[in-house]
Amino acid sequence: MEYGEELFIGVGKAVVLPVAIMGIGVPLLALAERRIGARMQGRLGPRAAGPFGLFQPLADGLKLLSKGAPVFSGTDRLAYVLAPLVGVLSALAVFAAIPFAGTFTWMGHSIRGQIADPGVIYVLAAAGLGVYAPLLAGWGSGDRLALIGGLSGTVRQISFLLCMGLALLGVCLLHGSTQLGEIVLGQASTFGPLPGWNIWVQPLGFVLFLVGTMAWSGASPFDFDRADGELMGGYRRRYSGIFLAFLGASRYARQIAGAALVVTVYGGGETLPWRTGEAAMDGWTALVEGMAFAVKTGLVLCFFIWVRWSLPRLRYDQAMRLVWRVLIPLGLLNTVGTGLVAHLMN
Repeated sequence: MEYGEELFIGVGKAVVLPVAIMGIGVPLLALAERRIGARMQGRLGPRAAGPFGLFQPLADGLKLLSKGAPVFSGTDRLAYVLAPLVGVLSALAVFAAIPFAGTFTWMGHSIRGQIADPGVIYVLAAAGLGVYAPLLAGWGSGDRLALIGGLSGTVRQISFLLCMGLALLGVCLLHGSTQLGEIVLGQASTFGPLPGWNIWVQPLGFVLFLVGTMAWSGASPFDFDRADGELMGGYRRRYSGIFLAFLGASRYARQIAGAALVVTVYGGGETLPWRTGEAAMDGWTALVEGMAFAVKTGLVLCFFIWVRWSLPRLRYDQAMRLVWRVLIPLGLLNTVGTGLVAHLMN
């Protein structure tokens, strides 16, 4: 393949994936959250905008776009505007390393179903960029209550990112690699009738990573920085219009990225039972793999929604005690145990 063709394919993947996430994934997740929540609470849910309420996310977006976005006096305009963009870009940067399909052949070209594979260190670094979003929002708002809420959100993300990193370390020790592509291929085997996913061999790591991902993405019951009643709304209190829409979209994008990471690391990624190698395949098989990955990710997102409408929201002090007194010690224990087992097996 010539350099120009490789560049064209790479740019195409880098453009199509963000458009699909922000243009399709985020609206569908917003609609699913409202519909499932309504069903669980015995309500009707959105029904007026389009057939079965399918256009409700579009109506919500147009409503926010039609509102004004005033910038108050004392506001740091650069930080105020950057905060929503940083949240979105952090989630999209995580997607760049996630394999959504294997290598396939299309029009005589071998195409990899992944933008890049820099490894889990890049994933954690990209996810870590999101910690600046609430901090910039709080600082840029020029309001002390918003700043306190921003610091709360930043501390939450940093704490639970550490939990995610410890869980990922156990998986890397198990597979002997930090590349997500190799971790996915290592799950292509089977354990009798069960697929050889890491969820079976790393159950503790899976629970830690799942909880850490929910907290990092701002999913309930860890979204206390969005419900700071005593702070009059936290770091979002001075946002409205298009900026508030981007803050909401960044939260949904992080949830999709977190669910995709859970599927990639512990759910076998895009692998199917008959795909046990990395040889190039045809485009139809790649499409089936991509659909399988989307279905797995959707199931994890449904779990996020179920937890939101089932469990009460944690207070800030409860969440911090949970992560520092329970989750991080368990993560260290899981890492040491996995390292010992991997050493004995080798």
